[in-house]
Amino acid sequence: MPKLTKKEEKRFKELKKEFLKWQHLLQVDGYRVYIRVKKLKDGFADIESNEYTRVANLDISKEDLFDAEMKSTMKHEALHLFFHHLEALARWRYASPDQIDIEVERLVTILEKLL
Repeated sequence: MPKLTKKEEKRFKELKKEFLKWQHLLQVDGYRVYIRVKKLKDGFADIESNEYTRVANLDISKEDLFDAEMKSTMKHEALHLFFHHLEALARWRYASPDQIDIEVERLVTILEKLL
């Protein structure tokens, strides 16, 4: 992680807290998420997840740390994590339609409670 000023460190903590709030609300607490600030080529943030290890890496753009859209970007990245298992199932050749239906129903139930 690049060296952050005190102002950047404070903003990073705010954005991390926002992401963790959405991670909890979307009930994807089973993932261990490592959050860091770094220079990104494209976009405000990027999350990569591993279904087997349940580990995710969230990279936040240092250049866009103070952009007004960053709080909603944290929700956006949490939603990517929310849909990750469904995406993984769809990519696995041996996933059955029933497995995908069960996962969709689980996600709908969570969203139903939130909205």
